[in-house]
Amino acid sequence: MRWIKKTYEEYGPLSFLQQENVEEIATVRLKDPIKVYLRGEGWKDTNLAFWNGEYFINVVNRFAVSVGRRITLKNPRVNAVLPDGSRIHAVVPPLSSGHALTIRRFTVRRFTPWDLIENGTATLAQLAEIWYAVDEEMNIVIAGNTGSGKTTTLNALLSFVPLEERIVLVEETPEIEVPHSHSVRLVPSDEISMQELVYDTLRMRPDRVVVGEVRRPEEVRALFDTMLAGQGKGSYATMHGRTAEEALRRIKSMGIPDEDLAALDLLVVQRRRGAGRTEERKIVSINWRERPENLEEEISWRIEVLKNIREKDIKKYCEAVGRWVASRPPSRTSS
Repeated sequence: MRWIKKTYEEYGPLSFLQQENVEEIATVRLKDPIKVYLRGEGWKDTNLAFWNGEYFINVVNRFAVSVGRRITLKNPRVNAVLPDGSRIHAVVPPLSSGHALTIRRFTVRRFTPWDLIENGTATLAQLAEIWYAVDEEMNIVIAGNTGSGKTTTLNALLSFVPLEERIVLVEETPEIEVPHSHSVRLVPSDEISMQELVYDTLRMRPDRVVVGEVRRPEEVRALFDTMLAGQGKGSYATMHGRTAEEALRRIKSMGIPDEDLAALDLLVVQRRRGAGRTEERKIVSINWRERPENLEEEISWRIEVLKNIREKDIKKYCEAVGRWVASRPPSRTSS
């Protein structure tokens, strides 16, 4: 009876795929095994499948109805963010060759910089360098390939922003969670674009502006306009790009001239390599527009601090950073 209830009253075969280590769920056609991406193991076939197109659409619509979307004959696709933050994309013939579905699961726990060190994403020296850039109110972009963990890293790096500061988040898919009480999130809709919301931040007196991911020329233009406006204490964003050179070429191809590129102080590149148990997500380069003269001294002090902050709760990590900064001798305060 439990199997019947799950199959017909909940989300069909997808109801059996809610384990914590399932990061992504995908189907490509009817009768083929549903695939799951398991954390640390990669893609795996399950013994579950959709056998009927009408039933596939019904299950997809059970997810999508919660956000006011649905697949119909006139609209054979749906792309939405579910209430728990997970992303769903589904498409059916004639728009595709098969009944395809992708669900990218929302991760509840937010990583701290210590988590990035433990899982090998970043070194102490790399985090010390980026922390300095955050303290010095610099504009930062994290580039990387798909699934490299760009947003997860950006979320962790916001632990270096003092808790009393005001953060304005602009995300198409709400993923970033900060413990700062004076933060506000803007989410684009069919009527209001991400570009418009990024420009809206200019009138919201933010200390920091965070743009989840920029993909389109108008979004990149809006991001650089906020950087050039010099508002607040820095703007941050993620984008696709496997290398620093590739990311910069992509920015230029979207209409950003060389003179405006000077607004970007730091470009961090993170890569996903390997597959399954050999897969790794790592920061592979940190690229300064102009490397600070006192950077080595700053890195040394911050490395020692980072060794001592091992909190896995993001708010407690922020609080610990604040205590260390407050206790730093005045003679060693950054310039």
